[in-house]
Amino acid sequence: MMDSSSNMKSDAQTLGAHALYIARFVEEYAKEGMKIEAIHPQNEPGYARVHWTQSLFINYIKTYLAPTFAQRNLTTDIWCGTMSKDPDDTNIAKAIALDADAMKYVKGFGVQWNLQAAVATLAAKAPVMQTEHKCGNYNFDTPYWDKSRYSSTKPQNDHLYGEESWQLIRDWTVSGVSSYSAWNMVLDTTGMSLDAWPQNALLVVDRTAKKLTVTPAYYVFRHFSQYITPGATRIGTSGSSDAFKGANNTAFNSLNALAFKNPDGSIIVQVYNKNGSPTKATIGVGTAFSQTLYQFSIPAHGWATLRTSP
Repeated sequence: MMDSSSNMKSDAQTLGAHALYIARFVEEYAKEGMKIEAIHPQNEPGYARVHWTQSLFINYIKTYLAPTFAQRNLTTDIWCGTMSKDPDDTNIAKAIALDADAMKYVKGFGVQWNLQAAVATLAAKAPVMQTEHKCGNYNFDTPYWDKSRYSSTKPQNDHLYGEESWQLIRDWTVSGVSSYSAWNMVLDTTGMSLDAWPQNALLVVDRTAKKLTVTPAYYVFRHFSQYITPGATRIGTSGSSDAFKGANNTAFNSLNALAFKNPDGSIIVQVYNKNGSPTKATIGVGTAFSQTLYQFSIPAHGWATLRTSP
């Protein structure tokens, strides 16, 4: 389906066949009792081995994919995703957001890695998923990571990756995504990807010892996923040296706290202590005029969850 320059072909036969393939994918899984809720027609079009242009991607959705789904009475949602390369994928996603005809079919945007700055623009048009958590162990510069820690033979799966994970979830949530996805759920101790990149995972299996290790990143994801329920709304936080004070009298930055209100009315506050010593936090839940105060300790380089009853 690609030409000699590794570009997706743009003729009607090719695009129609591609749309039919995705429709059949949905139908065949349904026969096995597995409902496909949503599809993203191309992973990382800017990086993909078969490249898509902006105009071709939009035309494919409007002219081929959406009509094929309609003809076959498929209710599976079509999302613009998953987008990762900037500016190529950024431009595709933003162009779709501005295309009224395309947005009749596109239910949301799947973005990852390099598209965080585009989230606010896209979220004004439709929900945005963060579709791929960074996998750790990079041989390039990226936030919350020391490049000298890179290993070509195995991933770290250490506490620092857990801290990196918490901060990335925080950043993307504040940017406006409505969901956040882990990347590797389970890998072995070498964690090698198909492209020979040793990557971190939430769970690690030692094949020789037949042992399962639960990594710090797992607990980060659990803090969020166990207590924040679907349909929750992020609510505002503020902090000062009076509201958040560590044992060493260090101010607790409000950016290291996220709060949510669940559909049942419960309030969830996620907090992270990036200091090298335990922090005693005082958190007030409510308005400036009527608050309930909670005090508890957050371990050094750790995180904690506060849940208040409805």
